[in-house]
Amino acid sequence: MLETTERSRIVNAAKRDIGLQVDWHLRDRLLLQGAVVNGDGPNRAANPDNRMAYFGRITIRPVAGLDVGGAFEGYSDSTGMDLQAVYRAARWTTRAEYIRERNRRTDVRAAGWYALAGYGVVRQRVEVVARIEQFDPNNQIATDRSTGYLLGAEYFFRGETFKVMGDYELFREQAVQVDNNRGVVQLQVRW
Repeated sequence: MLETTERSRIVNAAKRDIGLQVDWHLRDRLLLQGAVVNGDGPNRAANPDNRMAYFGRITIRPVAGLDVGGAFEGYSDSTGMDLQAVYRAARWTTRAEYIRERNRRTDVRAAGWYALAGYGVVRQRVEVVARIEQFDPNNQIATDRSTGYLLGAEYFFRGETFKVMGDYELFREQAVQVDNNRGVVQLQVRW
C-alpha cells in the first residue's frame, strides 16, 4: 500500500526476483523476513549461473505506531543494506528510508534516501502526500546524483482497496538537467 504512484528512485533501483520468502511475526512487536531468490531480476524464471541471492529484514515496533528496521541483501557480485522508519498516527504517516549498495567486482557504490509525509485532510477519504528523495547511482561519477520533490494526493473510494491517486515529481540533477519531471494519475483496485 503506497502513498505515491511510484516508489522512490533508490527503491525502484532495487531488484525484484522470483524465489521464496518467509515471514515470522511476534505479537505486532517484531517481524523477521528472509528470502532466497534466483538473483536474475524481475520475472525471470531462468537462473543460468545457478547462483542465488539472499535477503533478510528485521522490523521492531518499540511503541504503538512506530516501526524501525533494517535489511541486507547479498547477490553473487554485490551487497546492500537498508535502514527504515515508519510512524503512523490517526491522520499522519511519515516514512524514511536509506539504502546503500556495493558492487564487489567494480567497487561501485549506489546510495539513496527518501523522506515522506502524508496527512489525511478528510479522514479515510482524502490524503495529501509530500516526498523528498536523493539518489546517487555511482559514487565514482561525481555528477550523477539527482534529487526529487513530489507532491500528491489520494482519494479513497473504498479504503486501500479502491482509490485514485495522482502526484507530480520534479527532479533536479547534480549537473546537466534532464527533462524527466513527471505527473501521474493512477486508479488502483485490489481484491
